[in-house]
Amino acid sequence: MKLKAITPGWSSASAGLVLCATVLGAAASLPAAEREPIQALSRTPVALPADHPFRGTIALDVDARDVAHRIFVVHEKLPVQRAGATTLLYPRWEAASHGPSITVAELAGLDVSANGRSLPWRRDAIEPHAFHLEIPAGTQTMDVRFQVVADANRLSADVVAIAWQHLLLYPAGWYARNVAVVPSVLLPQGLKAFTSLDVSGTDDNWLQFGRVTLERLLDAPVLAGRYATRVPLAENGADAITFDLIATRADDLALPAERAGDLRRMVEQALVVFGTPPFGRYEVLARMSDEGASGGIEHRASAEIDIASSYFRDWAAQLNNRDIVAHEFVHAWNGLYRVPADLWAPTPSVPEGTSLLWMYEGQTEFWARVLAARAGLRSREETLDTLALDAAEVANRPGRAWRPLSDDVNYPSFMLHQSVPWRDWQRRKD
Repeated sequence: MKLKAITPGWSSASAGLVLCATVLGAAASLPAAEREPIQALSRTPVALPADHPFRGTIALDVDARDVAHRIFVVHEKLPVQRAGATTLLYPRWEAASHGPSITVAELAGLDVSANGRSLPWRRDAIEPHAFHLEIPAGTQTMDVRFQVVADANRLSADVVAIAWQHLLLYPAGWYARNVAVVPSVLLPQGLKAFTSLDVSGTDDNWLQFGRVTLERLLDAPVLAGRYATRVPLAENGADAITFDLIATRADDLALPAERAGDLRRMVEQALVVFGTPPFGRYEVLARMSDEGASGGIEHRASAEIDIASSYFRDWAAQLNNRDIVAHEFVHAWNGLYRVPADLWAPTPSVPEGTSLLWMYEGQTEFWARVLAARAGLRSREETLDTLALDAAEVANRPGRAWRPLSDDVNYPSFMLHQSVPWRDWQRRKD
């Protein structure tokens, strides 16, 4: 293609028009296959998880003392399995959310080194939670350092919530149950910690936990608070069940004897219904706040419960939330001990299926209603009214006309953290 030179007397605009016309004319003469864009995005493969042994143990140290900046400081020592291409993953899925609820945007300052030398990393072009590295021959261990930016709900001078799935990188290519981890945490001074993990060593505000699998670690949060108390719900040696309560004010920790009795009866009734517990000991990690929102996250040997600071003082106002502890406790059997087939995932970086979410959550909620009534957390009449309201709400949800329950179980894959302004029409978690 020959372009005409700009000569005196030609304006730059005229020259530009001639140039564009010439180029477009040349492009029009090309074959169609060459004119249309074709995606040429290349990527480095991320190893799929496989059920095979992982050599060595990851040392995971979390420093939670920087409450002024609300930053967790993380240091990991990862045993190298082989030289060459390696991928580190930051978790994306949380088991209790059933969807991609974690964002790698909270990870900062990533530095990887080995034998005193920095190892350059490259983020995957498609999966931003994956980091690719080349490991030099002869390397035995990698040092991985980074920070995680938190909020006041997870890190403050009076309350620290350690959710391990936000605080680690792990190597791609193994099931989480194959990877061994020895975790530890440094807390602000004066905090008392609760967890279902076994503590193997302590020193002032430092806690060392025993060796566990990555799968177990992801299922065992730590909750620490300045104002804290522990109330036994069932004492039987290693089978103890406790209600661990933290608050932002000491006065909020008062647990009326009647309410403690209700919770103990709830535990007794659950053991009658479900039989032998699938855990050793169980920790109800309850946190009180002035925000007033109630919610829970289930685990195999613990539950994270958020309740209002007035939860026990204004019991009448808690009618809808009186079974929240029962709900998460039932999950120890329904959903975690017996896991719906497609809801189980080998790592927190692969999707879960949700076709049986109606059973995982729905059946759990049903038994929470029943146990709350049997324990006295609600009266028989209050329970019947609650069930009637449940049924009426779902029966009159107009969104059923276009979106069946068999599709509503898919909500975690696209509705997490999304606004649902027309709940009756859009449906969510019915």
